Amino acid sequence: MIKKDNNEEQTDFLPLTEVNLEAEIIETIAHIKITQEYENPSRDEPQDSSEEPKGKPINLAFKFPKEKDTLISKMMITIGEKTIEAKIMENEKAEQVFDDAMASGNTAAMVSDARQNVDLHTLEIGNLLPGQSAKIELTLIQPLKVDEGAFNFNVPMSYFPKFKKSEEPKEDNEPEILFNFTAKLKSLHNFKQVCHPQGFDIIENSQNDIVVQKLGGDLTDVKKDIQIMFKSTNANTSEYVYQRNIKQFPGEVAVMAQFMPTFGPKSTQSNETKIMFTTDPDDLLEDEV
Repeated sequence: MIKKDNNEEQTDFLPLTEVNLEAEIIETIAHIKITQEYENPSRDEPQDSSEEPKGKPINLAFKFPKEKDTLISKMMITIGEKTIEAKIMENEKAEQVFDDAMASGNTAAMVSDARQNVDLHTLEIGNLLPGQSAKIELTLIQPLKVDEGAFNFNVPMSYFPKFKKSEEPKEDNEPEILFNFTAKLKSLHNFKQVCHPQGFDIIENSQNDIVVQKLGGDLTDVKKDIQIMFKSTNANTSEYVYQRNIKQFPGEVAVMAQFMPTFGPKSTQSNETKIMFTTDPDDLLEDEV
């Protein structure tokens, strides 16, 4: 996480304490909730022993990529027991509201396009007071990509702040960044192959529901993008999915088309399907024909 104090930027382990990622993948659409918890533990030692330790508010910011077709549908910030849901505003108005909140000494958060690069988002948290913690919840909607005949759910590590690790050995009291990950795969059809990262566990599986999980890890130990690839029995069948909301949008229908190009012969196997789990993507990409 970039710590901005007195117009200087540096990388530090302290502000970010925990990251939780929960994804629900229904057919080919992923709903992702990323929760990041921050804390300002800074303290200035008093010159007089009779005085209480004091600290400075800090402002935090980091940039993450604006993935094509991935939408930020919701953001919430929790300070203490107070939770606020973000509103969508024009850039100039949002920046004005953010600056006014900071000028008033209030903690504020904002997600916006990076000023220097429109392909990036910037998450900013202003006026995080000493001893104060903040929880940011981002909800994303992501259509899955197709890679070599399989659906690919990919979580870039660039979604999370970067840290500069010290050259010195890690001390026993050096804080870790707790990382929890849960992905629930749901389908009206049967799964036949699932590939998940090494070190992640399948805690629930059936023909229609699979849960991939990793709890209690350290974020700094995750070295590359998190990738889950899968095939279902209907992968090569063109389908249309529609949804109606009669109460809010009477007379309107949302339709999504799903198809996957294939050039192999039709399968002559029976309808019986067996699920294969693997941590090797090459095993998944050997199609059964």
